[in-house]
Amino acid sequence: MTMLNMRARLGLLAAPLLVTMLASCGPTPQLRVHDAVVKLNPVDSNPSALYFTVRGGPKDVYLMSVSSRSALRTEMHESKVDPKTGAMTMAPLTRVLIPADGKVEFKRGGKHV
Repeated sequence: MTMLNMRARLGLLAAPLLVTMLASCGPTPQLRVHDAVVKLNPVDSNPSALYFTVRGGPKDVYLMSVSSRSALRTEMHESKVDPKTGAMTMAPLTRVLIPADGKVEFKRGGKHV
């Protein structure tokens, strides 16, 4: 085995180890997103909706925004029924508390993007 081949093999073995070592130095992920679904509006000029579940990490954190390279603009909202009129209303959300080890669902008729 030549010295060049040996170095190449050692380099291939060391790369995964380096990635593992670097990953262990980073912070624990605070949020995990599951079951994301985009409901596209059939009319291009009307907004579409994004629904998903967020699971919290070891401590309470706030979800401040959601972004996508595929969307011109994203906004977090919450749909509610007005108790006086029975009409559905939608209010913007500036942040959403994601409790430690808990989950928050962004779903139709509730929080959504």
